[in-house]
Amino acid sequence: MKIGFSQAATQKLMELATSEIQKKSSHELKRRVEKTASTKKLTSSEALEAFRYGVISKVLAEEYIIAYGYSGAEAAVLLKTAEVKYKMIAPKTPSKK
Repeated sequence: MKIGFSQAATQKLMELATSEIQKKSSHELKRRVEKTASTKKLTSSEALEAFRYGVISKVLAEEYIIAYGYSGAEAAVLLKTAEVKYKMIAPKTPSKK
């Protein structure tokens, strides 16, 4: 006698749970952005996370990062790294000569 969920049902439950966690994370992050926007600046980590979830634009994330003392070039590297790390864009492969 087998007790439990089938592999397909287990996979579906995991997908639903992951989706709900992402929704909650995105909603909570948006709430924090709105709350802190009027009282203080986001940290560079929070700005990168908000950008990752699409809560704020790349330009706004860059402004927050620069406000914390990073140069424009450093901010660009952090944002590009986030894009590649979270597969927001495809990484560029070095050309072979």
